Amino acid sequence: VGVMTQTPQVTAIVGNDVQLTCRASRYIYTHLGWFYPSSEPAPSHSVLRKMGKYSISVTLLIPNVTREQSGLYRCRAQNQHFPFLSPGRCSCSLRIQSDFHPHTHLHSSAVGKTQLHWECIRGELEL
Repeated sequence: VGVMTQTPQVTAIVGNDVQLTCRASRYIYTHLGWFYPSSEPAPSHSVLRKMGKYSISVTLLIPNVTREQSGLYRCRAQNQHFPFLSPGRCSCSLRIQSDFHPHTHLHSSAVGKTQLHWECIRGELEL
């Protein structure tokens, strides 16, 4: 399992939709959760969970993002069957700006209203 030493910064524009996805090997972890600010669990109505053949993922959906939603978002991966295993963690710092600046690198792709998607992967995956 790799360890992230730097918290990536993700930039979005006010009013755009943001998706933060955390993915992990389902052979290592059984539960994933997003936390913001760093210790508060994300509301269940804003989280989309998926289980694939080799991985599990949880996506935090933030529609019409506001400046107040800037901050540090953390994902925690746990194995509920083996609680002695240390949890996997990854995080990103979400920065919201009011308009587009040509010299700012946005992690996004879209036509019209932008939907930004950032993904964090924990553990070994076979896709």
